[in-house]
Amino acid sequence: SASEGFFDGDVGIGTNSPASKLHIDSTGEALRFTRSSQETYRVLHGTSGLYFTRPDSAALGFGITQNSDFDIFDTSANVMFRADASTGNVGIGTTSPTTKLAIQSGISASSADVITLLQETNGAEKAAATIGISIGNSGASTNASDLWFATATGGSTSEKMRINASGNVGIGTTSPDFQLDIENSSNAIARLHAGTNASASLRLQNDAQHFDLNLQ
Repeated sequence: SASEGFFDGDVGIGTNSPASKLHIDSTGEALRFTRSSQETYRVLHGTSGLYFTRPDSAALGFGITQNSDFDIFDTSANVMFRADASTGNVGIGTTSPTTKLAIQSGISASSADVITLLQETNGAEKAAATIGISIGNSGASTNASDLWFATATGGSTSEKMRINASGNVGIGTTSPDFQLDIENSSNAIARLHAGTNASASLRLQNDAQHFDLNLQ
């Protein structure tokens, strides 16, 4: 039969000097939650913080560190997300974010989408646009990388613009050879459009002279 217990005062587990209604002094697993035919969850008080475990596992899931940081762990026990309490910075894939949002892609010599923007179409989630990086030239040994942008048609993304490691910008090309390189399989067009009674101008200039194209 069911029974109930009542305590008038503070309760200590692992301590004879409880300082709150329930005070647990533990060097490891402090709490365990079970339910018939369901998962088991644990709360661990380790040397570096207080953590909840993954379901039916002693592996860490998320928790608060002794430095007040909030960490989320992947299935390999690596920190995949950190909110740094001392700086207010957030890191994804890094435990040392130096900006408000720092993302570590985890790649060293290949290409990967880093940020994906999603949209819902007819109840299905599809990619709308992506921002990615491409690391070449032997990867981290030269620390050279391209930044590229892709947009979607029919839920499938394709690259539209790239800024390479030299600072060249390519539209319609993944290998821009000039500071602005526009390519198209048919006609490549750049447009300067000014309003009514305004002028559209283009200046070509070097250190010695300049040439203006002006349409009014």
